[in-house]
Amino acid sequence: MDFNLSISNPAFGQCRIIGTENCWKKNCQIVIKDYETLDLVLRISPPEISIESIEIAADGCTVAFKDVMETWIIYNIDKNERMNFVENDEQEDADDRFYSLQFFTMKCENSLIMTLNQNRLGLRIWKIENDQILPTIKQISSKYQIESCRWIMAPNRKQILLWYRKFDYNGDPKHRPKDRQNWINESQIELWDLETWSIQRSLKMPAFVFRNAGGYIATNDFEHGLSLYCINYINRNTEFIISAYGRFGLDDGTMGLIKLEDDINASQNLIEFSNRFQIILHENQYIKNISVSDDHQFIAIDFSREDVGEYELLTSGNYQFYTYLLQVLVLRIIEDQVRYYAKVKPSVISKSIFIPGKNRLLVHDYWDKHCLYEYNLQGHNIHWQDIQDSNSNLKYIALKDGTKTTVKVLDVCMAYVNSIPVVAVLNLDINDSYQLEVAYFLDADHVEEPRELLNYSIPKECVGSYKITSRHRKTDNVLIFIIHSEICLEEYGMLIIIITINLKTGKKIIYEQDDMYRHISQIYADDCYLYTYQEKDTLDKENLCNVKCYKFGDGKQQTQLIKTYPYDVQNGSVFKISVDSNQLVYSPVITYSRKYKKKDLFIEIYGETKADAIVNHWYSSYIIFLLENGDHAAILNKHGEVIMKMYKNSKIKVDPEAIIFNNENLWSNKHFLAYYRSLSSLHFYDSKTLQLQMTLPFPHFEIMDMQWNCQKSSFIVSNRCDNYYCFIKRIE
Repeated sequence: MDFNLSISNPAFGQCRIIGTENCWKKNCQIVIKDYETLDLVLRISPPEISIESIEIAADGCTVAFKDVMETWIIYNIDKNERMNFVENDEQEDADDRFYSLQFFTMKCENSLIMTLNQNRLGLRIWKIENDQILPTIKQISSKYQIESCRWIMAPNRKQILLWYRKFDYNGDPKHRPKDRQNWINESQIELWDLETWSIQRSLKMPAFVFRNAGGYIATNDFEHGLSLYCINYINRNTEFIISAYGRFGLDDGTMGLIKLEDDINASQNLIEFSNRFQIILHENQYIKNISVSDDHQFIAIDFSREDVGEYELLTSGNYQFYTYLLQVLVLRIIEDQVRYYAKVKPSVISKSIFIPGKNRLLVHDYWDKHCLYEYNLQGHNIHWQDIQDSNSNLKYIALKDGTKTTVKVLDVCMAYVNSIPVVAVLNLDINDSYQLEVAYFLDADHVEEPRELLNYSIPKECVGSYKITSRHRKTDNVLIFIIHSEICLEEYGMLIIIITINLKTGKKIIYEQDDMYRHISQIYADDCYLYTYQEKDTLDKENLCNVKCYKFGDGKQQTQLIKTYPYDVQNGSVFKISVDSNQLVYSPVITYSRKYKKKDLFIEIYGETKADAIVNHWYSSYIIFLLENGDHAAILNKHGEVIMKMYKNSKIKVDPEAIIFNNENLWSNKHFLAYYRSLSSLHFYDSKTLQLQMTLPFPHFEIMDMQWNCQKSSFIVSNRCDNYYCFIKRIE
């Protein structure tokens, strides 16, 4: 799903979740699913492709979404019908453009809706009745723009919390007053009772504060002060206002609690609040949202930028940079005090919401991984830390420790070992030595058991690791790693390093290619052999091109280069490689012929179906590889890209940009898989008829690598660039 997300209240007997897919694209859709089973309930194609916000009613029967023009569309899910706002008894349609819209989150006789006007100067309560949205008499008008309004689920009361600055600031992100000579440094906070429609609490807080030695005090210096920009309300035996101050775009800010007076009807002035402001976060960055669980036991803090958390070294192409892993901060209230905190789900940008009526937190990573995580905040897997550090006078949470990793993840590869999905990570530490680490995990348990298999220093001339692939050979329990490494002596080049590790004995054998080549492509590899295409510049500046065949070693014998085949640069070549995936050991058969022959001769050599395929690709590639394995066949170009798949007389043309993942995919008797980047979808073809059977969309995950078990019932996919994984399990 995209960044939009909302969930209904499970107390109604059904828990539904709503989100958007392909927002800002032509195929944008609103998707409603059952949260427990993930069964699709409804898809809605909105009239506009830009969906800015979505909401779902507490009973899961009504949804609302807003487009970029701030028009809200309301749908009855069960009837798949649109509902209209009605202004009066004459059934006139009301204006459906609002700044915000929120459904009431608890059970009540009629579903209630709260809307904030486009100009943010008015608030109104609506009710859903007979498939219409009718106005109530409950409205609020304000002289100043309302910054936010939200439902508050307090014990035995239904309330609304709103606040506004008591001056105009013309949309300035730093909230500097429009009239800088005549303004009041105040923000007004009001707590309204829904039943009596009266103000229960009225509080004044400074709009700007400044840090001094003793804490924070109100200030009129709006250029250098910290602006109030986020609040919420907590009522757990004692009432609190939790508020966040900060400076837009700068590394400065604070968040804290203010305890309210016991007199519920008191109007309080908190301008002189320095002695009552209990700091929770200090020198934090911009807080996007503060949400509170319905029982007011937990607080979730969302940060709006990559400013808080742990450092991580990221690699993009030839560039490396450090970034923060943004973390959602969760606070726990014990005996009317914020006693514990926990940091969950590092991510770049994420959003958290509480499941209504539950102590369960959903964290939606909508930027990179596009995953949804659920945390049971009363479970045993949350690492709670006491705010009051017994070893120091620490009274607030320090989120940033400034530590940086000394390890760079170079590459990740995957395999199935004894039907268990395995991920191997190649790390580089500050001593330029490579460490190969294997993490085992099964299904969705995410249990990691790191095991160091190799500590190997590559030649000093190597300037970087270009590509790594791996295989697990079941016959002798050997892991095979193929590394294409960049090297720089007098000029740039590449070489191949092949590492075999016997998992039973721990014996490791490393093969390093002697010659350096300008270009190396891996054409095909199985448990026994590796076939490559290599280009090398000679002394007279002519290209020397070869096709090479390597035989993998094991824990006893070294990997060997067993055959080199020259490539006819002038006339082109067709290389036919015959493999046998049914035999444990076989003798490689490679034959080649000049490409520019008459078609009749190709038919005589390769058969009519394969000859047609070869002729059709004459002008797109000067070298063609024809792979055969029984009735299966494929044509590849010199980059190892599959451009045609065949089975007997059936054939299908494959886009060279499509990813085929591994060799077993070519010979499978179940499915032929192809991932198309331009479409962001995985295509399943029948392995014999080569007819398309199913398309699996990945709108937020660019697949670069995939492994599967022999039954093709489970898959591991990775984007390689950021070392993210997705585990797919087929449901019959």
